[in-house]
Amino acid sequence: MSTPTSSTSKPDEPPHLWAFVDESERAGTHYFMSAVVGNREELEELGAALEAVVAKHAQSSPELLHGFEIHASEIMNHLKFWNRVPQRLRFKIMEDVYKAIGESRVCVFVECIRIKGLEARGYRHTYPAREIALQWLLEKVNNHARSRGLRVTVYADNHHTAPDSETKLRDYAQNGTIGYRSTKLTEITQPIVFVDSGRYRQLQAADACTYLCNRVLTIVETDPRAAAMKTKWHDSWKDRISINHVWP
Repeated sequence: MSTPTSSTSKPDEPPHLWAFVDESERAGTHYFMSAVVGNREELEELGAALEAVVAKHAQSSPELLHGFEIHASEIMNHLKFWNRVPQRLRFKIMEDVYKAIGESRVCVFVECIRIKGLEARGYRHTYPAREIALQWLLEKVNNHARSRGLRVTVYADNHHTAPDSETKLRDYAQNGTIGYRSTKLTEITQPIVFVDSGRYRQLQAADACTYLCNRVLTIVETDPRAAAMKTKWHDSWKDRISINHVWP
């Protein structure tokens, strides 16, 4: 399992930050983006903690694949090979994942755009929810890096949104972000690094954060046990959240 610094940094390079970005949409009503941000040591600690979670469960449970990817929606919705893994075990894995994130030293930033609320505002020109979420998340990552006096490199999953994200960041760097607080994101290095999420536990952590924020905001649990579990999981890592912004 790779770390963000294993192929991008040298020991004599200056201190740096990395931001692992994930995104999720809920049935055309909400768009979420999250970033897990830290320096070399903070991210390596998180990666090791998640590796330990995977190793513990893989060794004790023959149903699990060695080195399995932590993909929250697949685990929780028993998709792919998870359809043969008992519910109790799947939930325990996610509980341990959120505990590991909560015990880490990373910062988590979350953006949520309420699509219906955005449409209801009746703007003459409305930017897509994903574009708004991406811009605002990158602005917060950029500000965080500036506050620590460091540059930051963004890692994201290499899926169908990758070209759009790359184009948007390049445009922001050249022309500034949209709005009266326009910024050229000078602390974010170009370009975004698109990677296979299966290689980076830190990106899987961002996926887990995005998934749970999505579920907390958009799903009303009908089973009191599920509601209690969701609250417990969120409480276990909420102290890592630097900003959780929902708009409008």
